[in-house]
Amino acid sequence: MGKYGAFGQLSRKLLDDRLALSVGFRVDGNTFSDAMRNPLEQFSPRFSASYVIAPKLTVNFNTGIFYQLPPYTVLGYRNNLNELVNTDIDYIRNKQVVAGFAYTTKTNSKISIEGYYKDYDNYPFLSRQGVSLANIGGDFGVVGNEPANSTSEGRAYGIEVLLQQRLFKGFYGIAAYTLGWSQFSDATGAFRPSGWDNRHIVALTAGKKFNKDWEIGARWRFTSGAPFTPADVEAS
Repeated sequence: MGKYGAFGQLSRKLLDDRLALSVGFRVDGNTFSDAMRNPLEQFSPRFSASYVIAPKLTVNFNTGIFYQLPPYTVLGYRNNLNELVNTDIDYIRNKQVVAGFAYTTKTNSKISIEGYYKDYDNYPFLSRQGVSLANIGGDFGVVGNEPANSTSEGRAYGIEVLLQQRLFKGFYGIAAYTLGWSQFSDATGAFRPSGWDNRHIVALTAGKKFNKDWEIGARWRFTSGAPFTPADVEAS
């Protein structure tokens, strides 16, 4: 298969550079099937704005539609006759909005808090297992190599707090905390926790640059437990 696309973007600052606006688009297509061949069917507009409401304090907003190609395990699945099965599969579509505040300090550091909401459709639904691909995609292994259709829907939303120290006297670091939910529809249309529904995520990264291009750093990450299906031990 061949993939092709195009994108464009226009940015401008207004009100004595206090307001920054950006608008853009992207189109994507491929030769896998007629359902994906027309790039105008995958037209992805996006818009962002940033406004300085006080010295070193900005409010940020962005929204857009994004398309993603399904995994190759879904596209390349063949039956016993060596025929491609999932030729009606479509691009995954994500409509999202993000908004928040950012504060920059005199020591070249930034503190930000953002809320986000993402709405998914055309997500691969595995007809053999009767679940969305997102509900089993959180572990290592080969997933999606079975009959599928683009009928699953999903949503993800939450808040992220970020503290970033850019290089200052040789030191740098990033501390991030995310509180989030991720849910996708099951065979009945009800939303269930996806394989990515880790409620709390904490990531810490820090380092120090020395002379003669030497550098030392460390990273620590904490993730709360992923969803699981309760087992009926007595009936098993």
